[in-house]
Amino acid sequence: MFDPTIYENLKVVLEGDLYDLDLQGTIEIVNRKDLIDMATMSRIFSIELKRTDEQTLYPTAEIVMTANLGDFALEKINRDVHRSGCNIRVHLIHNIANEEQCYTIKQKINTIWNNRPLITQKVYYDIGAKEKNQLCQTTLSFNRKINEENIKDLNGIISFTVHSLER
Repeated sequence: MFDPTIYENLKVVLEGDLYDLDLQGTIEIVNRKDLIDMATMSRIFSIELKRTDEQTLYPTAEIVMTANLGDFALEKINRDVHRSGCNIRVHLIHNIANEEQCYTIKQKINTIWNNRPLITQKVYYDIGAKEKNQLCQTTLSFNRKINEENIKDLNGIISFTVHSLER
């Protein structure tokens, strides 16, 4: 029997907490990916969700957890569990009428997350479409690795993510 990696342990907790919320009816899991990139020897787990009280496709959130070969080597070869770990990003996608709404979304997210994560935003739309349907993708980056010592932080990330989906 092998000892699971930090990535595996965090993924199980993250996924379990999110599916508990899905079973409670708070959120709906709309997509899930568990990928291994053989070119870079990295792992990517992403899970997309939306609030169950939303009747439209948007807003949605995607929580993405990644670990690369360097993280694995630090943990398993160097036995350095303090510097190894995973990266987590949160993508929030909102349907918007105009670009100005992105600034409102950013202010709201900064309030919810207490100005902690780095926030970047992108606007997407189909060129030449009859109806100008625009999407604002807001990405929250935490710029630090998390490991099992930070496992309780996952609850906060999930809670703040769900709260960020409120209109």
